[in-house]
Amino acid sequence: MNSGILVAATVLVAITVVFGLSCKRKASAPQNTSTNRPSNKQMKEFSTNERTKNFFRRPPSFSFVLFKGDVSKDIPKLLERCGYKVLESSVVKTNFPDLYANLPAPSGPKNTLVSKAYCRISGYTVLCEPEMVLFTNSKELAQFCSEHSTEITAAIWERVSETVSLSQIAASGVTSQTFYIAGKVEGEQKQPHKLIQDNPSDEGLLHALAELGIPLSELNSEVEATILKLQE
Repeated sequence: MNSGILVAATVLVAITVVFGLSCKRKASAPQNTSTNRPSNKQMKEFSTNERTKNFFRRPPSFSFVLFKGDVSKDIPKLLERCGYKVLESSVVKTNFPDLYANLPAPSGPKNTLVSKAYCRISGYTVLCEPEMVLFTNSKELAQFCSEHSTEITAAIWERVSETVSLSQIAASGVTSQTFYIAGKVEGEQKQPHKLIQDNPSDEGLLHALAELGIPLSELNSEVEATILKLQE
């Protein structure tokens, strides 16, 4: 079993267990006799609606920008070039999934205070980018690739809209772009990745990343990371 499948399976099992335990607790609780209790018809509609059931089974959202090689010391400058101002910086050692999950939500006026984190894994620098917007700065990213002799892979899975996005950027600009929403092609595609075309889901995205050589197994381990508080 390749590392991409292992990561996807780990996340899916976790969500299935949590949801299963929740259902078990509800089943063992005293019956609700209030008028707000769902009707038999409503419960039947829920149980037969595959899209509703699949929503609860979907893995959490994630968004990473991966840089080939160690460019960690230059990440703050890249973010400033993309319109951010670094307000605070701190270093932590933590499990990677916890690092991502515990990044503060956007806050402040118009949610302009955001947090991002970056760390190193074998052969790559990983930027956790929960706002899912950095890949749109293709000109700045291409310039960064040119200056630092690197290549960029930006991966997004958004569970509510079922958005799957995989972008590859080099010094010459965007070399590949695959973008799907709810299983359907969205926007311009450029040299789209076949594994996502065949399976436009989080699983297809993880398979594609594994095929590109991303060491996904290291995204389930302890890392030393820098957390940045930013002003947009």
